[in-house]
Amino acid sequence: MTLIDKVCKTLEKFLMLEHNEAVLVCLSGGPDSVCLLHVLHEISKQPKYATLRLFAVYVNHGLRPDEIGGEISLCTELCIKISVPFTVKHLTLKGQKNPEGKQALYRQKRYEAFEAVAHELGIQKIALGHNLNDTVETFFINLMRGSGLAGLAGIPPVRQCYIRPLIEVPKPQILDYLYAKNIPFAVDSSNLKDIYARNKLRETLMPTLKLSNLQQIAKTSTIIRQENDYLQRHSNSLYKTALIKETKDTIELSAAALHGLEIVPLRRVMQSAIKGLIGTLNGIELVHIEYVVRLLKNGKTGQRVTLPKGIRVIKNYDTLLLTTTHVEIILSKYALYVPGEVLLSENGQVIMGNYVTHYSATKPHQCIVDGSTVMLPLIIRAREAGDYFYPIGLSGRKKVQDYFVDVKIPRDRRNSVAIVCSGNDIVWIAGYRMDERFKITDKTTCFLKLEIL
Repeated sequence: MTLIDKVCKTLEKFLMLEHNEAVLVCLSGGPDSVCLLHVLHEISKQPKYATLRLFAVYVNHGLRPDEIGGEISLCTELCIKISVPFTVKHLTLKGQKNPEGKQALYRQKRYEAFEAVAHELGIQKIALGHNLNDTVETFFINLMRGSGLAGLAGIPPVRQCYIRPLIEVPKPQILDYLYAKNIPFAVDSSNLKDIYARNKLRETLMPTLKLSNLQQIAKTSTIIRQENDYLQRHSNSLYKTALIKETKDTIELSAAALHGLEIVPLRRVMQSAIKGLIGTLNGIELVHIEYVVRLLKNGKTGQRVTLPKGIRVIKNYDTLLLTTTHVEIILSKYALYVPGEVLLSENGQVIMGNYVTHYSATKPHQCIVDGSTVMLPLIIRAREAGDYFYPIGLSGRKKVQDYFVDVKIPRDRRNSVAIVCSGNDIVWIAGYRMDERFKITDKTTCFLKLEIL
């Protein structure tokens, strides 16, 4: 099968083109994009594609000043020869950053430039020169990175306005086509450097693979992409079911709905929530999703994890909150009658008070005080300015603020820590330390046990 026939088959197989459509070809001067433009031009001579209109664009990043002039000249001559309108888009990247690094920035700005030119010219489709080898290289790179199904799904033939007509063509066939027709092309010097993972792969693994190997790997990648798409559609439905509230900078999910999910859809729901919050999953790895899953399954109410992009995930009593804003929980004031319990709705804790017959060793979430020394009902509240107490086992008085610093309670969690008081006196900083003035002595006859459930 000739290269032209193979590309025509790909165009039809993936429904890449419609009648009377304009296509912007992203032209770098390299073999893939030069071949792409030339092949589409040849196909446009066929009756079926007679209404196909071609345009080309070169994006200048300003990264290789010694090569850019030659590439633009080559692209200009090619487009003049086949009567294709040609545009050069110059980018200014100085001072701009992308959290994923320079290569991610270049790619982001390059695609933004493609879409800007297409919009200016009223073009519906943008053609890229990715080929069969690129699909296989991407598969292995993501495999070695420990990617999930989305990474192993490879390069899609069609994504929104982007089409890849050469996606089923092996690189050697592209080069053979150019050499046979004596079509000149440029070689990007950065593709020869072994500092990039893709270049190393091209020099080591790729030459050992036969054409049949490439095709089978690409087929596997396609199957993974189809199954990944199915799982994602199912997970999107589960995400909508779990979603309670969504604002510009906050997403709140039902903990009950999430707890009922198995690990695979749960991971995907978390990914959907993060993408819904910040618009992308770039910079979010599987390890970050696992942090959130562990928080949901094993974390205590009020605990949180911090993810890249300034995302905070907070486990509340019956919800999981994802936000990009600073969230501070401030307890209201509650009365605790003994025996009895009270739910602190802000942090989801339940504090219970009961009389017991004798003193026994306690755990951090418990304390036993001399019941005759407290005034009921006990008051549970957040810290207040000027608060102090007498930490048991220490001599003297200590400010609550200083104590919080000593035990390294994060600043944004301090107002969610329950402080149990008898009148104006602190009895217990719940989960941390009780006050010396209310401790059990030899004369104690009334034992009051406080605990966080």
